[in-house]
Amino acid sequence: MTSVMFHIGDFGPMAAGAIPHVEPWLGSPNNYLQVLAATTIVKLDPSRTELLPKIWDATTGDHPVARDTAREFFDEP
Repeated sequence: MTSVMFHIGDFGPMAAGAIPHVEPWLGSPNNYLQVLAATTIVKLDPSRTELLPKIWDATTGDHPVARDTAREFFDEP
């Protein structure tokens, strides 16, 4: 599922129908999966701004892959 979430965001609003399948991952105990789900949902539906703080917080988090994913979302080095 992670590779699907990683790539489906590239389709933007055309793939918005996938959002209900991605949303359960927001509650994952794995921080990376939460951030990946949040970034995917926002890419599919930019109006989902309530997820931006979760992504932003991950830019300084302890999980290195979640941190990199969040920074990439905001185009930070």
